[in-house]
Amino acid sequence: MNQSKKVAALILTAVVGLILFIIIYITKNSYKSDFVTAKKYYWLFKDSVIKDLDANFNFSLVKERDIFNHFIYKEHYLITIWEFKDLGNVDISKTPIKLNVSIPDLYISYGRGCILDPHGNPETILHYNFKFENQLQVNLDNNSIILKKIESQNFKGFYGIVNRMAFNNVFNGDYILFRYPYEKLATLLVLYKANQSFYTIIVESNDKNYRFDENFISIFNLVPV
Repeated sequence: MNQSKKVAALILTAVVGLILFIIIYITKNSYKSDFVTAKKYYWLFKDSVIKDLDANFNFSLVKERDIFNHFIYKEHYLITIWEFKDLGNVDISKTPIKLNVSIPDLYISYGRGCILDPHGNPETILHYNFKFENQLQVNLDNNSIILKKIESQNFKGFYGIVNRMAFNNVFNGDYILFRYPYEKLATLLVLYKANQSFYTIIVESNDKNYRFDENFISIFNLVPV
């Protein structure tokens, strides 16, 4: 084999190896979808509410340290319950929710991350292998508005209009970005701690005729556990 063929073979081997590495890395870090896990989170709803959850559209995206659950309530309300197991020791009272923060796009090329709902509003964009390490900060950009703050012993949050929102671990950059590509939306965000784990609850509506406010929190079973 002459020198040029050896070089070509080495380049081909390197390219194939890189492609295989990317495929294995993405496969290892991707979420596994199913339509069963979401039912395990029904306890977060009041008993009278469960019958109005559309079982045909409830689903979960599952990883070892976090589980993303999607529900549709009464056809027009979109509810996300996202469990973060590495936030189980977080102090809710010291979890900041900051307004007027500059929130850049997350770059997820070359297998650095993914978009969980690429055609949604919002789009949920995240970096693989994010680690909150019991430190969470919620950021809202300067085109978002907090209309009502919510706070209790084991949960806190807000009701407002969100244009762009991000989660980070206080010390580092944003790990999860909620980007609203079509229009900003009325949003209820609740941070809830129970069962040695941590849950973020996000409520939005896909129809402007179905309005809601901070009192929507009453459908959830947010008692100290």
